[in-house]
Amino acid sequence: MVKFNLTYLMMALMFWSSSELWAKDIRLFGKITDKNHQAVFAANIYLSANPHLLTASDEEGCFQLDIPERFLNDSLVVSFIGYKSHRKALKDLPSNEFLEIVLQEDWTRLDAVVLEQNPEVSEEFSLEKMDRLEIYLSPVAAGDPLNALTVLPAATNTAESANPSFRGSEAQASQVVLNGINISNPVRNTQMSGMGNFSLFNTELIQSLRVHAGNPPLSFGNSLAGLVDIKSTKQLQASQTQIALSMANIGVLRSQKIGEKAFFQLYGNYQFSGPYLYLNDCQDMLSAFSSRDLGINAHATWKKSSFNYYAYFINEDYQGKEFYQHQLRNSEAWKRRLFGVFNWHYAHQRLFFELNAGHNHSFGRMQVANIDASMAEANYQLNTKLKYFVSDALYLQAGLSNEFMEIDYCQKGEFVEESDSCLHYQLPEAFAYLRWKKERVSLGCGLRSMLTRQEKSEGPMLAGQTHLRYQIDGGSSLQASVGQYYAYCCHSSGDAHIDLQKSRQYALEYDARYGNTHLSAACYHKKENGDVYFAEHGTWQTCQRQMSGLELSWEQEWNGLKLGTSYSFLHSHFRWNGQMYPAANDLPYWLKCLVSYTDENLFSIACSAQLRAGLRYT
Repeated sequence: MVKFNLTYLMMALMFWSSSELWAKDIRLFGKITDKNHQAVFAANIYLSANPHLLTASDEEGCFQLDIPERFLNDSLVVSFIGYKSHRKALKDLPSNEFLEIVLQEDWTRLDAVVLEQNPEVSEEFSLEKMDRLEIYLSPVAAGDPLNALTVLPAATNTAESANPSFRGSEAQASQVVLNGINISNPVRNTQMSGMGNFSLFNTELIQSLRVHAGNPPLSFGNSLAGLVDIKSTKQLQASQTQIALSMANIGVLRSQKIGEKAFFQLYGNYQFSGPYLYLNDCQDMLSAFSSRDLGINAHATWKKSSFNYYAYFINEDYQGKEFYQHQLRNSEAWKRRLFGVFNWHYAHQRLFFELNAGHNHSFGRMQVANIDASMAEANYQLNTKLKYFVSDALYLQAGLSNEFMEIDYCQKGEFVEESDSCLHYQLPEAFAYLRWKKERVSLGCGLRSMLTRQEKSEGPMLAGQTHLRYQIDGGSSLQASVGQYYAYCCHSSGDAHIDLQKSRQYALEYDARYGNTHLSAACYHKKENGDVYFAEHGTWQTCQRQMSGLELSWEQEWNGLKLGTSYSFLHSHFRWNGQMYPAANDLPYWLKCLVSYTDENLFSIACSAQLRAGLRYT
């Protein structure tokens, strides 16, 4: 009797399992679109009561989901950020038929998403990006965001300065932008020439740093060569206090949340030279140094708008010795600087508006031997930008900007040619930019123009650019870009003056990221017209500079170990009196290597090395 029951039970189990095995699944397939019939990429498709049965739409909005027959009483849910969830009972959906599901925008959620991310139409054409952690882990950065850029293949800083230089152009031809406002000469420990060892930015207050090594986006003005776009912190995880102490510095940072949607970050540093010089008595050229600085970043977010204010003040001084006229002379310098950046953003449905305003004031003085030189600078900027997302494939951006710069430079002393120059310019501009994307192809075009004729210009200047990017597959892309630009450059060396420079650039770039492997390659050619300072003659000459280059890089990670290497070739020449001559930074090779290891729980260690040809003229 027991044997019969066991046999019956085994037969019942076999029959049940075979019926389950041969039960047919229901296959749902179709396309997810918006009301404009544009494909929605990466939409979530799942069952309401059984969310483990899920899939996502591809780049064309298509999906396929196999559902066992026993789940027929469930409902299908389609969701995506910025859209209302689409829900429908499975029994009401036809099986084995093509489905077209149209999602409706959820304007309340879309406003919040757009406001938080504030997408720039030019961001997808930037191939280099760093966050706070990457800056800290860079062995060449010393925790400084601008010093971290020197490891990039496109960085061509031949001077010992934190001011970024890209693809052979001078540092002043590139812009460093903080929250939409250009920060001129963004370095401290500066000389009168503008060279400085560290940037003015606190890495703890930085959310992201994006680099445009060439063809800078026209949504930012007065940029000739490259552009560094810095975004300050927009979200704070928790309130905290940090204290830093070193041989020459003490610093305090307080991060404080105010409710769920507001916070501020306040920090200060005091730098002193006593202990450092005592332990490094070989520093014969340095007598004393000190600095006091204070910074704040405040942010608040509402339903459809946000506010941010970033301000920084520094007072620094230096005493040492310098060689002047073949003799070692005492030198003394000090500088005070204050800048502030105000931002207000507003989002409504597919429309995004931003207002950015900034001011920058500095005064510095240097005394060496019988020379007494001083320079005062005042800069004011105001710009507005309007973005409209026509569809997921097309969006537009337009804006107005105005910048005023004034520099007062004075030099006097015995047996020295005295000078007292007051330089200024005003730059009102308008720009328009559009981006169109279809499947794997992205196209961006922009125009920027002066609104009034400036002195020493043939007429209203016009800048334009085109980016074309092709996504080869999920991990690699090929990008071609061409552009023409203009910018004002302020020169304080020798005969102080303001120079209107022009540039034309062509670039082809390849980028591939597969798992823990990153490969990149780029070739470029550009022409720049502007004034060049010849130290041998002590004069400025208007020249045409031509630069062509090649960049190759490889990076690999294995369980916390990172290896990276890059090779750069720079062919740089200038035309003078009808003849072409090699420039000082005509470099046949520039090798950069990086090795780092990071244990998330214990420590991080890194080492870097660079090898390049020497400058032709020193």
